[in-house]
Amino acid sequence: MDGLLSPHNGMRRGPGPRTAQARSAAASAFSLLEVLTVVAIVGLLAAIAFTATGGVLERGRRSRCRSELAVLAQALEAYRSRFGDYPQTGPAASDPAASAAAEDGPGILFNALAGRRGPGVALVPVEGRGLLPLGAFSLLTGDLPSAGNSAQVANAFLDPWGRRYLYFYRSTTGWIPGGPLLLSAGPDGAVELPADLASWDGILPSTLVNADNLSASAP
Repeated sequence: MDGLLSPHNGMRRGPGPRTAQARSAAASAFSLLEVLTVVAIVGLLAAIAFTATGGVLERGRRSRCRSELAVLAQALEAYRSRFGDYPQTGPAASDPAASAAAEDGPGILFNALAGRRGPGVALVPVEGRGLLPLGAFSLLTGDLPSAGNSAQVANAFLDPWGRRYLYFYRSTTGWIPGGPLLLSAGPDGAVELPADLASWDGILPSTLVNADNLSASAP
C-alpha cells in the first residue's frame, strides 16, 4: 500500500489565486501612494519657487521706483534752477489710479518737466526743452508735447506698478516740507491724504495705508 501523500507532494506550491490578487492590489496601492507623494512634493517646490520669484520681482519694482523717483527729483531741481521755483499744484487733486489730466498733480508734474508749464499756481504756458527723456519712463498715454506750441498734455509718469506718480507743492509758509512732495503709492496703490488739500501742510498721515508708499526723499 502506497504511503500517504504529503499535501505538498514534496513540492512548494505557488500562491493561491486570492493571495496573488492581494499582493497585486497592495503593489498597486503602494504605487499610487508614491505618485501622490511625488505630486505633493512637486507642488510644494513650485509654491516655494513662485513665492521666491514673486519676492525678487517685487524687490526689483521697488528698486526701479526709487531710481525713477531720484531722476524725477533731479529734474525738479533743474526746473527750479531755470524758473526760480518748483511747479506748483495748489490744492489740485493727485490720485494714482485716476485717468489722464493736465491740471492735477501728476499732469502738472508731467507738463512742467516736459517743458510746457511755468511755476505759478495758475497755468503759465511755456515752450521749452524738456528736463528729462520722456521715453525713459512708462507713460499713461501716448500723447506727447508737440513742437511749436505750448499746449498742455493730459499725461503722467507711471510707477512700476502701472500707477501715476503723485506730486504736490505749494509755495506758502504753511507748507512744512519746503520743497515738493513726490511719491509712489507703492505696491498696494493706495495713499491716504487729508480731505482739505487747500489747507494741507504737506505732511502725509502716518497710517497703515501709507506704510508702503515710496517717496523721493525716503531711503
